[in-house]
Amino acid sequence: MKTLKRRLILLAVTAAFIAFMGGTTHSPPSVIDAVTGATRKSKKNTSEYNGSYIIGINTEIAEKSEIIAICSGEGTAMCASGHIRLFIPESDSKSNSYAKEISERLEKSGFDTEIRRYSDTMLRSRIVSEKYDIFIAADELIDSGLLHDTDYIIGLSGK
Repeated sequence: MKTLKRRLILLAVTAAFIAFMGGTTHSPPSVIDAVTGATRKSKKNTSEYNGSYIIGINTEIAEKSEIIAICSGEGTAMCASGHIRLFIPESDSKSNSYAKEISERLEKSGFDTEIRRYSDTMLRSRIVSEKYDIFIAADELIDSGLLHDTDYIIGLSGK
């Protein structure tokens, strides 16, 4: 009788332990997100964001001075060439319109442009790992501390 009682207690404790461990390991925080800072800054929906937007240009681009002039609307390169990837958040319609405008300017100047849309988390990850040519994102999406290697930042009003 004592062994049956011990077995039932052991069974109950084991079941409780398995249930507890299953609940705590169901969606653990990502170590990569903690290290890179690629976690959400806020729960706001960026599709209705009316603040400032950031245009970041990677320092590794050979024609960065021409691209800076084109993106800011201050000039056009006459015989520019190259492939430019412009990254934007997939859920933000205003950054999409900014991207189309900048893409048109770059294409008129001779660049081959490609607009790529990413989720907010993936976009932050690409920016942190410097795997972009140009990105456009709401300033609330990206912590300015992550932009230490971005050559040029332009604030655009969302209005």
